Amino acid sequence: MNRLFWKIFVWFLVAMFLVGGTLALSVASSRIDSADSRFRSVADRVVRLEAEHAARVFEQGGPAELQKYLAEMSDTSPARPGLFTSEGRNVLGQESAPVLMPLIFRASRTYETQFETDHDTRVLAQRTYGPSGKSYVFYTEIAPPTFGPFHSGLRELLIRLAAIVIVGILVCLWLAHYITSPVLRLQHAVREIAAGKLSTRVGATLGRRRDEIAALGHDFDHMAEHLETLMNVQRRLLQAISHELRSPLARMNVALGLGRQRSGEELQSTWDRIQKDADRLNEMIAQILTLARLESESDIAARRTIELSLFLQEIVADADFEARSIECSVIVVLSEPLLVRANTSLLRSAIENVLRNAIRYTERGSQVEVSLLADSVNGQTIAIIHVADHGPGVPEPDLVNVFRPFYRVADSRERETGGVGLGLAITDHAIRLHGGAVSARNSPLGGLIVELRLPAISQPMPLLYRHSNQ
Repeated sequence: MNRLFWKIFVWFLVAMFLVGGTLALSVASSRIDSADSRFRSVADRVVRLEAEHAARVFEQGGPAELQKYLAEMSDTSPARPGLFTSEGRNVLGQESAPVLMPLIFRASRTYETQFETDHDTRVLAQRTYGPSGKSYVFYTEIAPPTFGPFHSGLRELLIRLAAIVIVGILVCLWLAHYITSPVLRLQHAVREIAAGKLSTRVGATLGRRRDEIAALGHDFDHMAEHLETLMNVQRRLLQAISHELRSPLARMNVALGLGRQRSGEELQSTWDRIQKDADRLNEMIAQILTLARLESESDIAARRTIELSLFLQEIVADADFEARSIECSVIVVLSEPLLVRANTSLLRSAIENVLRNAIRYTERGSQVEVSLLADSVNGQTIAIIHVADHGPGVPEPDLVNVFRPFYRVADSRERETGGVGLGLAITDHAIRLHGGAVSARNSPLGGLIVELRLPAISQPMPLLYRHSNQ
């Protein structure tokens, strides 16, 4: 979320600064050229007048008056003026820098003001004539004015730049928020749909937008509505079929009882086989109804606080009794005392389904190992239950699918073990209703590890129970 927002914000900001910087450089360049042009125009007129006045002062007042006039010019401005004959001789007899001679001679041959730059100083030379008609060359050096960092023009420019930057940042923030906020709402809605809340919609949160993102939101709402309709139809169909099957199954059980009473010993094995299939159908119908009920609920009632480690040990003891009939065992290898709020019937069913699944596939003579650990995520204590078997495991591509209803990794193996692919789906829904999550992974030592994560209401406590085979 934040990554997309800040990416868009930064790109808008960079684009704004690039455009603004290019525009500022262009304006500054044109202003420099314009300022230089204005300087040359003004300087040309001023230096012509000064040159004529200097020649007049020299011819009418002599060198002393000229020196006095030039000194006054130096006192009132940064200029350092001088007057030369057309042959390049300083009329005051002062020595001049040799580098000035080319400029002096160049000015003596034209009436145009000659400009030259010497480092940061502008040097100007202008031909003029005295009252006697004699030709002279007047030159002056003008140091450009220097401005302090708090010059009023610079200060005004900095204030304008700061205002532009602040406004630009605010506009970029608004644009980034305007673009990313509906995307974030869509992301939240997708997660709600994935969590089973099919009634989630985003159209009302998009306001009066009429762009492609709004169209995407409305298309999302249509999709969610269609999914909700399909899922509701599927649930109602499963519930209806399950309820309708209950009655003929009940009559079948009555018929089985009567058949056992009226037949001889030679048909008992047949009745046992029919009874086994009827029991399996009953169990499957019960699981379908349980799953349909869980899928239709968004929360669970009748919660109470339980000590999870003791609760888990009771379930493991019952599972171990069942496992011994197929020469296996279920043990608790590690347990930490943790308090959780849960619907005990629902949580027991979720854990038992995982344990029965592990017993079903673990190798004969092996152990199904159960552990209860505590973890902390963002200050929230999490109870983690691990159930590890020593079976063949599950192919990696199927690990994300084992919690889907009616999903079976291998049909032939499931038929042999009696599974229909509903137990882990019930576990997934039950744990998610408790605010937790379920996942599965293959153990490096072989077998499958199913992890159940539940929010706890107590901090981790000292180790309560540990089982050792040594």
